[in-house]
Amino acid sequence: MKSVCLTVALTLASPAALACGCNWIIKGGAGNVDPNSYSHLSNIIPGVGNFQVSADDDTQLAISGTYLMNDYLGVEILAATPFKHSISVANGVLAGAPVGTTKHLPPTVTLNWFPFGSRAGFSPYLGAGINYTNTFSEKISDALVGLGYDDLSLDNSWGIAAVVGVDFNINDDWLINASAMAADIGVTAEVTDSTGMATPIVVDYDLNPWVYRLGVGYRF
Repeated sequence: MKSVCLTVALTLASPAALACGCNWIIKGGAGNVDPNSYSHLSNIIPGVGNFQVSADDDTQLAISGTYLMNDYLGVEILAATPFKHSISVANGVLAGAPVGTTKHLPPTVTLNWFPFGSRAGFSPYLGAGINYTNTFSEKISDALVGLGYDDLSLDNSWGIAAVVGVDFNINDDWLINASAMAADIGVTAEVTDSTGMATPIVVDYDLNPWVYRLGVGYRF
């Protein structure tokens, strides 16, 4: 999936794409994913009861390509380098106990509306679209290994996304961008024991993060 995202970004920036006479904006900068902490167990663990988990935030390189169909509507494809999150217990008798780590890629496609036009000096926009979150490289914590577990797995997620942002057009070519996106991301995390001796722990986790971006853009 990482290679797919990078391929999309490179394709958007390729001479063939830029030579078609289309209006493109390529943006790059910092992207911060700040997950929500809401979750619930699908099964109750004896002696522990119900609890929630949370994940910390992470900042990575975010890159996007926007095709402007006209001066007011554009389709944006967002990609990034992999985000990594540490997952831990958020409440109860195990509060603060580490669960493990995971990485994910959240490619997102949105249709953006620029009410003042995309070339206005101050150009806010609103957008909505679809997010796909691919999780990988899960690692279980040593604390759970000590309890007899040996595997942590998270599934992938499809969901809707909404974005609000603004472009500050410095000149005809360059701009500064800031945006905030809310993404509907829900995954199921399973902590299991390959021997079948320990009771599996299944947690439904609605990450539903805010994704904040700050960067620069270039118009072709």
